[in-house]
Amino acid sequence: MTQTTIRDSKDTLAKLMASENITVVHRKVPTAYFDLENRVLCCPILKDDISPELYDLFMGHEVGHALNTPYEGLHSTVTENASLKGYLNVIEDVRIERDIKNRYQGLKRSFHTAYNELMEINFFGVDGKNLDKISLIDKINLITKCGSRVLISMSNEEQKFLDMAESCETWEDVVECATAIFEYSKEKETRTDEDEIVSYEKTLEQIDDSGDEIETDEFNEEYGDTSEDGDETEEEMETQEIGDETDDDEEEVASEEGARESVTDHFSHKNETSFIDEEANMRTEIDLLPIFEKNGHYKNKIITFKKVLEDWRNDRNVEYEKHDDLIKKSIKILSNKNKKIVNHMVREFEMQQTAHRFSKAITSKTGKLDTNRLAKYKIVDDIFKRTTILPDGKNHGVVVLLDWSSSIVSSVPDMIEQALILVDFCRKTNIPYRIFLFSDYMDEWCVGRGSLLEIFSNEMSNRDHNEMMYNVACLWYSYFTRNLTAGRFTKGLEEYNKTFETDHSLTDGYIYFNFHLFPKQYNLGGTPLDDNLIVLRTYLPNFRKMYALEKCVLTILTDGYSHSCDDLDISNEERAEVENQMAETDAPSNRWNRYRGVERYMRDPYSRKVYRLGDMSYRYAGSFQVTQNLLHWISAETGFTVTGYFCVKNRREFQTLIFHANLEIGENDWKEVSKTGKVYDTRGYNKLFVCKTSSLGTQGDDYLDEELKEATVRKIGSAFLKNQKSKISSRFLANEFIKEIA
Repeated sequence: MTQTTIRDSKDTLAKLMASENITVVHRKVPTAYFDLENRVLCCPILKDDISPELYDLFMGHEVGHALNTPYEGLHSTVTENASLKGYLNVIEDVRIERDIKNRYQGLKRSFHTAYNELMEINFFGVDGKNLDKISLIDKINLITKCGSRVLISMSNEEQKFLDMAESCETWEDVVECATAIFEYSKEKETRTDEDEIVSYEKTLEQIDDSGDEIETDEFNEEYGDTSEDGDETEEEMETQEIGDETDDDEEEVASEEGARESVTDHFSHKNETSFIDEEANMRTEIDLLPIFEKNGHYKNKIITFKKVLEDWRNDRNVEYEKHDDLIKKSIKILSNKNKKIVNHMVREFEMQQTAHRFSKAITSKTGKLDTNRLAKYKIVDDIFKRTTILPDGKNHGVVVLLDWSSSIVSSVPDMIEQALILVDFCRKTNIPYRIFLFSDYMDEWCVGRGSLLEIFSNEMSNRDHNEMMYNVACLWYSYFTRNLTAGRFTKGLEEYNKTFETDHSLTDGYIYFNFHLFPKQYNLGGTPLDDNLIVLRTYLPNFRKMYALEKCVLTILTDGYSHSCDDLDISNEERAEVENQMAETDAPSNRWNRYRGVERYMRDPYSRKVYRLGDMSYRYAGSFQVTQNLLHWISAETGFTVTGYFCVKNRREFQTLIFHANLEIGENDWKEVSKTGKVYDTRGYNKLFVCKTSSLGTQGDDYLDEELKEATVRKIGSAFLKNQKSKISSRFLANEFIKEIA
């Protein structure tokens, strides 16, 4: 389980943070610290292979300190008497761990399992020691942390100090208890070689923090030379075998008037660094809650179908009247063209639903006697009739996002047809649905970049639906005629005449004008997908709750990559955080590579869970990696299954997608993509369906043109294959959708 997975999955810990108004962040820092003013607990990045129980222990422990330990009190006390630090650490740990486990009962099991794990790796440095001979402060540390896992005998006087430690309620109680044990140690206990070495190591740590220098001779002069020839190096001193107190006649050393050191506390702080990932990248974090609050939770980014209908009504002009007959004919074409595909989807859906229900069926006794089995009552226990109970089908919901960017202009008619197929399917199966265009062209109503234009909804009345069909037919007709370019004038004219059953000649060039039968704000624009995924974080849960939906699908159809999202751009605070981590870890500050490898995370505005966003080496938030991570976040938080349809025009675009999406491909993938399309597994998408833009079309009649009736077998065969290829592509896309929704 990776570190990211551990953090994302700790529901208990997430609730703990939220209820205590504490934000936990992970940074490339050597030790944890708590920002009291902002209520932020900053913890080091732990290694990937750390167990969930250890993660709970370390984080729960630090949260306990954040909630209970007054920094100023600890700082001033340690300043007054630095030798008390180990004692204060132990007694304060007793208090804060008892408190955090009492508040959150679920942590008790994690703490128990984690301390078992720590004892197995000699975390406290007590392997091979007679635990009855260790210092009182160490006995208290082990008993309160490890419980019955350590067998330690205590005198009546020592037991009183243990009881005193376990009864501390305030910081003042901790200071009083730690001081009392410290004085007891000075009076009753005798320092050992191990105490002197621990004391010296602490001195080195303090000097390292302050930047001062110390000579080894100073230590030898004050405490005595513990080596045979007096020239043992500092490194050798730190690594020598210490602390085996199994011999009752062990030699005593100098400084008999001093209290003993808390060896277990020293080793635990020394060993906890082994769990820190020294190779981890630096990281920053975006808290989305202030951003969501600033933007009113993005409610103004949803342009409802009522507003869309109003925009079209206000845009009616002479051009609409001029083409009214053709627009109405377009509606018939769109309505009749794909009936068979829709009916096929409905049948597939119902069959899969039925199969699912019977797979969950249970057989139950009715309580009524089965007269045919009654005569066998002596040899058969069960003589009651049985019935098969079928579980109710799940409530489904569908939300579709259609790319409304300029790059998809040639595919707009086909994309509209695909949208109408989904609308008809949902209407026939009574599935709640929403169809959106995602656009950044709504300059008058859109605050910031990106908005969702609702063009179809199950909340529409029949009258609204028919009116919207007229408006969508205007879009379809406008882009259908626009795509019959001058470059293929004759072929385009033939296609136009065939579609609308007309007989225009080459002199009727007006049909190739760029008609604008829609409001100007509905023009094609950019690709603000990332912006609108953020909008969906609030919208999708509300949609699900409105209809009490159990299984929901979010489908996104696009042909390109999202542009950057302003709300996710790197902030000055993030840059400052990188500088702080560089200072903490002595990272190279070469400006050219300053942000390379710096990982960005985001905190959900509602659950407060943390999700990966991307790499800071991208100056802005626009990359396919960011989109994938946003989709993963949306799916995890809303429960929607995400299906993507990515259209590529040629092999070069397919290869670019492979690189950005990190797809695993085979030798013949492009051939399959260009022929029928292919489904890939990649982050963010439950399924990513990749196809050629031309495969979006739903042509494929069940009859051949009149002109082919007298044609050669070869020509008829070629036309038939072309006809069936389109059917296969459309059927494949429909089937993949059904697999997700059923």
